[in-house]
Amino acid sequence: MMAVQDRVNVEDLSVQQPLADLATLPNSNFLPSAEDDYSMRCDLIQVTSLILIKHLAAFKCFDGLISEHFVHRYSDIMKQKSVVVRFRLSMSTIDFYTMFN
Repeated sequence: MMAVQDRVNVEDLSVQQPLADLATLPNSNFLPSAEDDYSMRCDLIQVTSLILIKHLAAFKCFDGLISEHFVHRYSDIMKQKSVVVRFRLSMSTIDFYTMFN
């Protein structure tokens, strides 16, 4: 079997316990902040610009000025080539997998 090694380290994330009880969290915790609104607006401007450049001839002169990739905190890591590894499936691996499903 083949697998792709994770590029983003998630070992510090807990798989055992939730961070909080959802029933006790106020709904306001899930509303977007002003920073979230600003980030979304920037993303929409980027997407709209790409659509205009791609589909309207008058905007072709701007081709190459707008990045087609969204920048996020894992951008640098995701630029790296994936590492494909071979592994053998053993009974201990199967037992570990069934423990969490």
